[in-house]
Amino acid sequence: MHKPNPFERFIEGYKTALLFTEVPLTDWDGEYEETADDQGFQLDDFTDGAEEQIREICSAFWDSNAEDLAEFMEVTGRGPEDCGHDFLFTRGGHGVGFWDRGAGDVGDRLSKASEPYGETHLFKTEDNRLEVED
Repeated sequence: MHKPNPFERFIEGYKTALLFTEVPLTDWDGEYEETADDQGFQLDDFTDGAEEQIREICSAFWDSNAEDLAEFMEVTGRGPEDCGHDFLFTRGGHGVGFWDRGAGDVGDRLSKASEPYGETHLFKTEDNRLEVED
């Protein structure tokens, strides 16, 4: 069985955290509901545009922080999926993230590197897919 490369695993972790934390706003009526995960959305429910946007943001963070991510994984024993979670959690101010894993300076550096990305939001399309707004 083929295991995805570390960057693909990072993206999967990021998307999983998005589903777990974000409440999709419906474009057509502005009503908030449960989190995407609670509504039954899965990793393949993102639109092509959302997939592209997620890939671009994750790539920018991954590429510019590659050495710190490698050190973070070595120090904490956490994998690429966990780093994807922590990137989403940290950039969105969810109360856990890189700074909260006992990694010392490298956790602090990754937290600081996440901050400029700010929050992200999900929108549920009329055909029951997920869009991302950064």
